[in-house]
Amino acid sequence: MWAHLYYLARKTARIDTLIEEQQRLIEVLRERRRSVLAHALHEAGPRVRLFGA
Repeated sequence: MWAHLYYLARKTARIDTLIEEQQRLIEVLRERRRSVLAHALHEAGPRVRLFGA
């Protein structure tokens, strides 16, 4: 029985680690998207009209 509990605890910890890694990746990708958009808008200047504007 203890072997089963130990196995489940290890697998749960691994899943938790994978979820944390994915959340960090999502944040990095969000920051990159903001950076790319800011750069594109800065380079384009007033020539660009945003959708809905």
